[in-house]
Amino acid sequence: MTEFFAGKIVYLDEQAVFDFLELHQDGLQSDIIKKVSETVVGTDVDGKVGMNFFTRFKIGLSGNASYQRSGVVESQITSTLLSNFKKIVTNKSEKDSSNVEYLDNVKLFIEKDSPAFYRNITPVLDMISDVNKVTSITDDDKNNFRGIEIKNIERTLDRLSGYYETKGIASENKEMIIRFNISGLRNNYTLSDLTKMNIKLYGIKVGEVDSIDLSFDTMIDRLSNQNQSQLGVDFDEEQINEKIPIYDILVAGV
Repeated sequence: MTEFFAGKIVYLDEQAVFDFLELHQDGLQSDIIKKVSETVVGTDVDGKVGMNFFTRFKIGLSGNASYQRSGVVESQITSTLLSNFKKIVTNKSEKDSSNVEYLDNVKLFIEKDSPAFYRNITPVLDMISDVNKVTSITDDDKNNFRGIEIKNIERTLDRLSGYYETKGIASENKEMIIRFNISGLRNNYTLSDLTKMNIKLYGIKVGEVDSIDLSFDTMIDRLSNQNQSQLGVDFDEEQINEKIPIYDILVAGV
């Protein structure tokens, strides 16, 4: 049996966990969540879930609407998701039938000039009203910010991609790209905080790339070149190049 977290949960992508459980349990998770919602919220005179809570819960997870869940209900639903997820990933027979991988002894790094790098420093940038008056940065850096509304950087980055990529290095210097849904961070942790932890990760491999270059410019280039082979590279050499795996993280803790 695989050990789960002994300390605390620092990251939980509720939408991803919910979808995973729905697929793995043939839709049973929706029934479980509905029963939890009915128990906690209560029913109205027509016997329906109070304020149609279950529907709002699903909409809230999908990101298509914004609403505030009550603390009690949110706690119960989160606990249910985690409990059912734990049963699967710590049971060898069930884990082997799923695509979730347990990633231990992985050190995380935020690459400079990556979207994750800019997302992590936006709270500091929010304090700057006029970048030209900041004496601690170079003229080139000041030019880079000209014409940019600093206060909107965070919102723009989140709209461009809700997932932020970090570099992961596992044992034997095996490299990988680890992606986090920014809304999944818990207890006011930041992406930078995760790089300082002896973190344990449960994720799903979603793809591969030829190399780790997480810069903002490269991300934009990949939007148009993602299906193109490397030009000027010998075919045999291209085939033996080791691919870098990409993992979307469902749950992380210590």
